[in-house]
Amino acid sequence: MADRRALKRVVQFGKHEFSTKRPTSLRILLVKSNSLSAWGFLPNIVYREHGPIQYLVVLDYREHLRIYFFDSNGRSLGAQNFDKNDKLLRDLSKMTIQKYSLPRDRIKS
Repeated sequence: MADRRALKRVVQFGKHEFSTKRPTSLRILLVKSNSLSAWGFLPNIVYREHGPIQYLVVLDYREHLRIYFFDSNGRSLGAQNFDKNDKLLRDLSKMTIQKYSLPRDRIKS
């Protein structure tokens, strides 16, 4: 249940940031666990662990990404801006699982 409450806190934070800062899109990502060791013929037993960062809130501002880091309890660990490039986007898609997203609706004037 703690994971569910933490995700709710992170989604609430993401919605607030999305409405106030107006990025083009928002994605909330769960960081995949790392495999420590495996035993067995077909690896029957696998030990995995999560690092200190469990969730990422990614705000897309077309030219750069702002990524907020959260722990497993939903507490903020800080944020950082990154230049948007193909390698970063590939690494994010490989190392995370998308839990929530909000695209910016196109406003016609």
